[in-house]
Amino acid sequence: MCTISVDPAQGGDDHTAIAMRYDGWYDQIVTVPGVETPDGPSVAGLIVQHRRDNAVIIIDMGGGYGGSAYDHLKANLEKKLLVAYKGAEGSTARTADKQLGFDSKRMQVYWQFKEALDPSQPGGSPIILPPDPILLADLTAGRFDIGTNGIKFRADSTKEKLTKRLGRSPDRGDSVVNGWYAGAKAMTDGRNWDEIRNRRGGVPRVVMGHESQRRVHA
Repeated sequence: MCTISVDPAQGGDDHTAIAMRYDGWYDQIVTVPGVETPDGPSVAGLIVQHRRDNAVIIIDMGGGYGGSAYDHLKANLEKKLLVAYKGAEGSTARTADKQLGFDSKRMQVYWQFKEALDPSQPGGSPIILPPDPILLADLTAGRFDIGTNGIKFRADSTKEKLTKRLGRSPDRGDSVVNGWYAGAKAMTDGRNWDEIRNRRGGVPRVVMGHESQRRVHA
């Protein structure tokens, strides 16, 4: 597991959504009603329950819901393993072709996820998403324009407006997109992974039962 990305809902009608990414492959999204995660410790406990492999934890801080869970976890984790994602912050990033910037961190991570999904890039898209119609609706609901400060979401595509239009918070989409924002990927850490694999003598070979039987009877 490379990242575990959390869009917390502490009480209310929304759900806490957890997206777990293994390089470009995403597991089924875990969703828990907000009433079952009423505070920071309960959200933190849910994260610890599902986290594996020392994965980077990304917590969406929007609306102030993630702060308590973040504070609960930071005392026990290295700083590099815990990311406080704040979509309202500004961004100095550029599009892949370096032509345009973004007016917010939220627009940046959505656009970079869109670029990563592009099947026409060399080698195709590295991303594999679970079949989930709610996730698909979340990811395709936002609309954007190009303004003086770069690419921006339209006024009807703020999280509050999307929640009203969809009849629910786009928490699954946010957790998946935020999960691509930080943490290891083959494109950034693949060489390190190869070195570790080589030090361990390569990838272990799985011997199937029928192969073992052939050796016994040979």
